[in-house]
Amino acid sequence: IKLSKQSFLSILLLVCLLPLLYINVKSTHDWGDDFAQYILQAKSICTHTYASMYQVMGIGQYSPQFRPVGFPLLLAPFYAIFGNNIYTFELLNSILLILLCLLIQKFKRRPGNNLTYFLFLIVFAYNPSTLWLKQEVMPEIFFTLLLFTTLYVYIKKIKYHHILLPILIAALILVKYIGVVFILGYLLQALLLNIKTYLKYRKTLLTKSRIKKGLSLTILPLVIYYFINSILFRIPSGNENWFGNLFLSKDIFATIYSNLLYYKNEFATVFEQEVPHLINTVLKAAVVIFLLLGIILKLKGKARFIDYLFLVYLFVILCYPYSKGGYRFLFPIFPLLLIYIEFGYLLIIQIIERILPFFYIHVNWLLLFILLTYTINVKSIIKQTSTIEPGPQDKYFAECGDYISKNTTKADCFLFAKPWAFHLFADRKVVPLDGHASVSSFPACLDDYHVNYILACYNPEYNLYDPNLINLIAIQRNYHKVWNNSVFVLYRKD
Repeated sequence: IKLSKQSFLSILLLVCLLPLLYINVKSTHDWGDDFAQYILQAKSICTHTYASMYQVMGIGQYSPQFRPVGFPLLLAPFYAIFGNNIYTFELLNSILLILLCLLIQKFKRRPGNNLTYFLFLIVFAYNPSTLWLKQEVMPEIFFTLLLFTTLYVYIKKIKYHHILLPILIAALILVKYIGVVFILGYLLQALLLNIKTYLKYRKTLLTKSRIKKGLSLTILPLVIYYFINSILFRIPSGNENWFGNLFLSKDIFATIYSNLLYYKNEFATVFEQEVPHLINTVLKAAVVIFLLLGIILKLKGKARFIDYLFLVYLFVILCYPYSKGGYRFLFPIFPLLLIYIEFGYLLIIQIIERILPFFYIHVNWLLLFILLTYTINVKSIIKQTSTIEPGPQDKYFAECGDYISKNTTKADCFLFAKPWAFHLFADRKVVPLDGHASVSSFPACLDDYHVNYILACYNPEYNLYDPNLINLIAIQRNYHKVWNNSVFVLYRKD
């Protein structure tokens, strides 16, 4: 059988990506709390009741009561078959990442650069930040796969694209609300094209067919989203308002400035290598410069829809007051960031070659250097694959959960720093510390929600250690210690 060079590289890419099914796929999860909320919602879909979602109370300042239904819906059949099996969910993430890389390969920009694009995808997949991300049971990889699937259908105009696109855009929003950037990117491009056309020809591009297309890409996806989320799965309304209020509660300009610095540092950190500090500093500075030059070069030329989408997505995450997501929030546009970096890098190389004709560095050598420096981090990650994550499945919380299951009832209410993970693994009513951790609000929270137990971490070496909670407990005379191990202490109300 004769294979084209591109087909051979596609098969080779798949073979090279297969180790992702093993690397950092664990049966335990860290203390990140969002993952537990998604799994609980998947459980609710399987049991046809949202009763367990309301066992986590007092979360107004902590999180919305529900997430969009898309990612829990993906997890639901796996939960139905395997139960709360973290290994299965992380293996699913790895499969989605492999599919994403195979899909991105179809976005090859120029003929004759198959090897460069192949190496680019390996760099993307085996970046240590990506390997850590796929360990999180979170929707970012699934969302990114959907985003590039939607982009592929939109750009290539494949068969039945006019039917598929509204469904895919709705799916984006069903997985993460930020999926609405596809609609906003389309509107931004249409607006700028119409302004440009009007200024040049004194007419607009608003024809009957364009208006019909615009409605199918903007209004119809929102209708599909509402039908699936609110009518079919009956996700209570108001969760969108939670995110809206979060935006409005902060100084937007201060947030943008703060996030700009934060994401610049997070972006540069992704490219940290196991090399001497000076080389690392130069490398990170160069990557930032390449990125800025690449963006300017692309936008100076003929901007495409993918560029408008990138700008809108970037603007939204810069405005979003919560920035602790770091690489998670950058991941959906990270393939685009690498494309811009390549543009900027090639521009610099062309300038240097004009000044120094004997100077030549091909982009492939840069990619090979990056992959070589990855090996130390990847080896370290592989070694840690079999370790138990400090989290709700480690021995310290397992001992605590065992005591709770044997000595408390489901009517009892607890206060804990990670409420969704606590409820998923301890199956008890719970109130988060966040939002109630002041001298004035803490006693009121305990009374309002009839908190019977407070679970605190007393070990400074454990990542849930919070001296503020310890101080708050110290002034509560009606709570006394009933159980402890080397990490946790459980207090019960008299």
